[in-house]
Amino acid sequence: MSKYEEEIANLGKLLESNSNDAITLAKRMKVYFKMGKHEEAFKNLYNLPEIVSNRTTLFWALIGATLCSGEMDPGKIDPAEINRRREEALLRLNESSEIEQNDAFILACRGTIYQTMHKNEEAIADFNKSLEIEPDDAYVLANRGGAQYEMSKYEEAIIDFTKSLEIEPNYLFSLRNRALIYIKIERYKEALVDLKKALEIEPNYAFTLEKIVLCYQRMGKSKEMLEYLIRITFIDPDNFVAFAQCGIIYFKMGEYKESLKSFNKSLNINPNYTFALINRGMTLNEMGMREESYLDFSKALEIDPNDTYALVNRAEISRLMHKYEDALVDLNKSLIIEPSDSHALANRGVIYLKMNRYEESLSDLTESLRIEPSDTFTLKYRALVYEKIGRYEEALADLEHLLKIEPNNISAFNKRREIYEKSSEGVKINNKQSRGDIQYIISRHLRHFEDSLIFLSLQRYIDDNKNNVQMLIYEGDLYNHLNKHKESFASFAKALEIEPNNTLALIFRGNTYCMLSRFKESLADFTKALEIEPKNILALISRGDTYYIQNRYKESLIDFTKALEIEPNNALALVFRGHTHYMLDHYEESLADFNKVLENEPSHMLALMFEGQAYYLMACYDQALASFNKFLEIMPTCVDTLISRANTHRMLNHEKEYINDLTTALKIKSDSALELEIQGFKHNKAGNFEESLLFLSKALSINPNNTSALILRGHAHRMLHHYEKSLADFTASLKIEPNNPYALINRGEIYCILTHYKDALRDLNKLLAIEQNNVTALRARGEVYSEIGDHINALTDLNKAVDIEPNNISTVLFRGYVYYRFEKYDESLVDLNKILEIHPNLASILRIRGEIYRVLNKLDESLADLNKSLEIDQNNVNGLISRAKTYCLLKRYDEALININKVIELEPSSVYSQVTKEETLGLNDKEILNLELTSEYQEIKALFLESYKGTSYPTSCHEQFTLELTESNDISALIFHENHEDLCNILSFKSNELFTPNIRAKALRMLERYNESSAYLNRELGVEAVGDSHIIINGIAYPKTRGFIHFERSRRKDDFGKCKSCDEAMTDWEWCRTCDVQKLTCTSGNDGIDIFIQETQMYEGSSYIGYYFEWIPFERFHDVELIKKGGFGSVYSAIWLDGIRIYKHENNKHLKARSDPCTVALKTLTNPLKEHMNSMHAVQTLSKFMG
Repeated sequence: MSKYEEEIANLGKLLESNSNDAITLAKRMKVYFKMGKHEEAFKNLYNLPEIVSNRTTLFWALIGATLCSGEMDPGKIDPAEINRRREEALLRLNESSEIEQNDAFILACRGTIYQTMHKNEEAIADFNKSLEIEPDDAYVLANRGGAQYEMSKYEEAIIDFTKSLEIEPNYLFSLRNRALIYIKIERYKEALVDLKKALEIEPNYAFTLEKIVLCYQRMGKSKEMLEYLIRITFIDPDNFVAFAQCGIIYFKMGEYKESLKSFNKSLNINPNYTFALINRGMTLNEMGMREESYLDFSKALEIDPNDTYALVNRAEISRLMHKYEDALVDLNKSLIIEPSDSHALANRGVIYLKMNRYEESLSDLTESLRIEPSDTFTLKYRALVYEKIGRYEEALADLEHLLKIEPNNISAFNKRREIYEKSSEGVKINNKQSRGDIQYIISRHLRHFEDSLIFLSLQRYIDDNKNNVQMLIYEGDLYNHLNKHKESFASFAKALEIEPNNTLALIFRGNTYCMLSRFKESLADFTKALEIEPKNILALISRGDTYYIQNRYKESLIDFTKALEIEPNNALALVFRGHTHYMLDHYEESLADFNKVLENEPSHMLALMFEGQAYYLMACYDQALASFNKFLEIMPTCVDTLISRANTHRMLNHEKEYINDLTTALKIKSDSALELEIQGFKHNKAGNFEESLLFLSKALSINPNNTSALILRGHAHRMLHHYEKSLADFTASLKIEPNNPYALINRGEIYCILTHYKDALRDLNKLLAIEQNNVTALRARGEVYSEIGDHINALTDLNKAVDIEPNNISTVLFRGYVYYRFEKYDESLVDLNKILEIHPNLASILRIRGEIYRVLNKLDESLADLNKSLEIDQNNVNGLISRAKTYCLLKRYDEALININKVIELEPSSVYSQVTKEETLGLNDKEILNLELTSEYQEIKALFLESYKGTSYPTSCHEQFTLELTESNDISALIFHENHEDLCNILSFKSNELFTPNIRAKALRMLERYNESSAYLNRELGVEAVGDSHIIINGIAYPKTRGFIHFERSRRKDDFGKCKSCDEAMTDWEWCRTCDVQKLTCTSGNDGIDIFIQETQMYEGSSYIGYYFEWIPFERFHDVELIKKGGFGSVYSAIWLDGIRIYKHENNKHLKARSDPCTVALKTLTNPLKEHMNSMHAVQTLSKFMG
């Protein structure tokens, strides 16, 4: 008894004593409803006294929920009327005050109405509230599960249905719906458990039976599927689909009579069911009833004239009835509808064969095998076509492929023997050619056949010559190929009893020992044979092969070379020696041997395969591809060669062909590692590197030596900045393929990122020794040379790269940066001009060239470029600022200010836009370097703006000096050129009028008045030194760290000691600007950013904790949280794990160190990184402004 049934029984007992108890009646009404007994629920509702306050609301709740249950008879009530009443019920419930009083039942009913109207969010809200009141209500849990299911929240739905079933184990709604979810997520066994339990409760429910059939169908269990289909037909005798499905299963089981009965029943119910007609036609064909079969296909085509399945099958019947023209009509029509139908192509190919139209037949059969490479029907008939036109090798290859798929196909065995006897090599054996010919034929050259039936044509000789030594040897080899080694050894032993020095018997027995890995006995037999016949080629090749298997390549090479001295054109010896050279990395020698074989035998498969592999390892990918293509023309289903060609396509960036070859290989031979590699490649290509790593790691767990997967995973790690892991993968791939250019260049570039320049040069040098004109490698090596300060070699490489690919924009642009970096502006201009000749409307390049023209004081050209750049990108802030600077130098201040005002309008919160406004009035970058953001800054800005508003400058001392600065265009030149008079003038100004305390202190320092400089700063800022480790600011003691260390910078340079590397004076504690800068590296992966960072590092004022930037990988930030999002970017807070650069003071020494992890602000920029250098100038100027 269920929980609901128990509750009904208990409530019934209570009502026996008081039949009008309103509370008990209401409870029983709700339980009946949840049990699906709506009629009893309404009876209880009608029995409620009219004085019950919520009787009306209960009525509408019950009406609405019942309308949702599907129990209303559509024949009695129109569906539109049902919808109207349901909406009315919902309206009344929403108006009801009882909803607000948290009545669990009414909430559940309203939730049910919402759910039926597909308003699942509202439904779940009501169900949640109802469950808060009554947590163990199986009905509400089940309905909430239904809403979750409809929203595709499968796991949440399963939880609700499971909990519902814990309360009511036989609740059908929950059982069936949980089963549906299990089917959806392919958990068929669990689905079957639920469905079978539901079937126990309600045995004849067709829906449950159909879902059980679906589960078994997807699990591939035909017998179980058939059992439940039969049950469906008992329950629903008019279910023609179920009868047809029964027919399909009987057909697959070979029970054609039962199949025919089932299809007949299906068609008795629905005579126009084409699925049943076509499949009955196939069944009739199998039973030999061709005429009846033809009629069924014809009737199906009367119903649907374009049904290709019916067309192809009717054509097959026409072929069997020798009506070839009729068959062609059907097949031609089918192929117009579906040109890639391999079955139709194969059937048409067979028709053409029957009509002796061999070329057309071969074309169709070959195309069919391109689509379905392992179709045995098509392989068999193409072999017959090849036989007809005398192409026996191709015929044998097709039959070999067929027998790999169907090893017990007797007709294929017999046909292969028949064709072999027709071939030239079969004739050699039958005509008993010389021993040398027979030895050669039985050698490994023919052992690509996996079984020994190629020798069946010798059987008649063996039967008639039991004591003939040569026949005993053939018999032993036959047993050998049948893996009957005991019998094989017996045959060879008998042969050697008769002729102890028979070299052929010794060689064959040696080969048998070798197959069993008994190398010592194998080598003893071969050596004995060679003692008897020193020039026996087969013995030399066999012993060389045994050495090769043991990785004794040098000894192997000696034997193969001796064989070729005796017979220079022996293909087998050439191939084996070529492959031995290949294993010793002697690629040139290897190719020479393979080429010699292919000169005589252009279709020699082993030579083609090994030649392709050698070319691949030499990075000669076009030649490798040609070899693999030729091989696959002969043997299109060789999985290993398909994979090799796929890897070659990948190296040539033929992505589509790469995927096609791997997919074809998978069709021939299932390989989970290959499937995972394909998925990994696709995610890699799409930029989903985390997902790519998952697939590739799984692939490598299956096959750790898959170089392709290693390289792909290395690339994914690199893109995620996992440089050490990336290095490990590229290194592992290079152990397998030492000359793989993709691995070499990637590893070289990563070494460069990690500042391992020697290692980077080693890899790039090796790659360029193989591919001298590899532009990517030349550019990468140029970058390494640039990093280590070898500008001559850097430019040599970049010049060569540009010579090879003159229109390679990235290489030309990088060379332009290198020129720009080392102040070779004219050369830089040449490169930028070249880019703009090809792409004249690149706004970013126009801006860069405009900047260079400004540096060269070619102001008109600068302005022209900047104007054109801004025509293309009108609101580009960097372009506007650059043009403002050029206007300043042209003394066109009004136009400059217009540009700066537009910048401020575009980016009102940008500090840089305000700073640039000051520049417009006469300040330049070096002056901004000396300013600090103090509380006086806004006053200074106001003073500037006020001064500029007038038509002429006032004549006060400070204003006149401002004019002079504008004229000279370089306030910092007054400081850095140490002009004594100008510095004294600077000191005559009041600090709050123009200059901050910092610039006055710097001026004093330039006059070598160090004590005054330090004292001035301390006095202005309220700083008092306490010993060497602390200072006091406004009465509070602070340790000397990053900020405060600046107050001691007024010392002479000699105080910092001398550099141990260059013996020059250090420019700061533990800092030599010449040597330490060269040790720094830039690893952003973006040329513009790296060049910008390098410029800050090379700035003459740089020091360990002073003015230079460093690249911080994103993984060095933790707890990243959004603070604010604006129109020009977003600001985040984060913990920087490495901390800022600081000095530690120990034993009267300043030691370089890092602070503890600290909180920093991060900002994302909306303008793309490809804005190059100009997008960095704002950051650069701001950093200078802040000192």
